[in-house]
Amino acid sequence: MMRHPYLTIALQQSFITSRLISHGPTIEILRYLFTDFPSSDPTVRLVMLIAIFILPDNLHHSPASLHGQLQVLGLTPVTRKDVFNILVNPFVERYHPLLDYARREIGEQEDGTKGMGLTELTVLVEEVAVKCLEISCKVCSKLHGSRSCNNLERRENC
Repeated sequence: MMRHPYLTIALQQSFITSRLISHGPTIEILRYLFTDFPSSDPTVRLVMLIAIFILPDNLHHSPASLHGQLQVLGLTPVTRKDVFNILVNPFVERYHPLLDYARREIGEQEDGTKGMGLTELTVLVEEVAVKCLEISCKVCSKLHGSRSCNNLERRENC
């Protein structure tokens, strides 16, 4: 048994800023670490949520299957804020499994059915798009020598 679980937490947290979070074998290791050393740390939770939703094997799983995986790890309920934070992560390139999950499992619609409605999803995606414009752009930094696309002309070229 590990004497210093905070080292494990720090290791898991470090993946929030690493492209390795999108690498299949790394995701499996993160799952094992989280299973052995569960944490209530919000960054670790976000790392694990990202790992579940971008795992290549999960790209074609149903929302119910993904929900089962999340439950086993103790990561439910997934909130609208979680979806937002996952989508703005720069290493999330495949978003369909997450949006399908939100459509079926997150929140409740006016008619009482489970899941986010089309209007709610549209608003969420628009908020993510606006936030992504605020995040520094690696392409722009290489093309223009700046860390962000503040100039509209530059933004159109990115």
